[in-house]
Amino acid sequence: MKVPFFNKLTPFVFSGALALISAIPAAAGMIDNFSDSTSLTTAPSYTAGSMLGGERDAIITGNPPPSFQATGGLATFTSGGELISGGVIAQLVYDGVDGSSGNIYGLGGVDLTDSGASDRFLLQVNAVVGPVDLTLRVWESGTAYSSYVFSGVTASGLYQAPFASFSAFGAGGNFAAANAVGLFVQGLDTPVGAGSESITFDYLSTGVNPNSTAPGPIPEPSSVALMGLGLAACGFLARRKARS
Repeated sequence: MKVPFFNKLTPFVFSGALALISAIPAAAGMIDNFSDSTSLTTAPSYTAGSMLGGERDAIITGNPPPSFQATGGLATFTSGGELISGGVIAQLVYDGVDGSSGNIYGLGGVDLTDSGASDRFLLQVNAVVGPVDLTLRVWESGTAYSSYVFSGVTASGLYQAPFASFSAFGAGGNFAAANAVGLFVQGLDTPVGAGSESITFDYLSTGVNPNSTAPGPIPEPSSVALMGLGLAACGFLARRKARS
């Protein structure tokens, strides 16, 4: 019995579609894309929303203090001017919902490795007037944590902090059981006669090195759908031809 051409083609259609779907990269673990707005402030504040743990704490002190604002999917720290006395603190902390800007280590042991799918933090810097230093910190408790420092940041771009490169303190270093995550900005203590420093973030997430993937563009989901429809149309036309 003659097998219709479409039936011969069907396995290739499905295998091609599956291959295309498998080419879509897994979504990284988004910590904060700053879609939840925080009004311009120079005082400690907290914002509830879709970020990790359901709340973003902005911890700000100094004389004068820096300012913080999150709007339009971007978050910006700006120095308050020439430092009068003391030091400056500018931090974002994700520690669960507590209705305050204090760190309660309340994430409940969240797995930042995404069950092994992620091996680093990805921090997208949109703009910077510096230099400034950036520190990423992961706490298991108040006395067990690990840190990674980006020193002298002066350029925008994607900054990667591999989990394996963090320095551990106490019993810290377990990224599969985090109870708080922090992003610290140092260097916003403007010296006399200097300009105002600032830094703007686009997002903070966990993921993998985007430069380590196989070469060639990865199709967007919409492209995959269109290509799947094209394969189906080819199969339909081939089936009609076999019948005629």
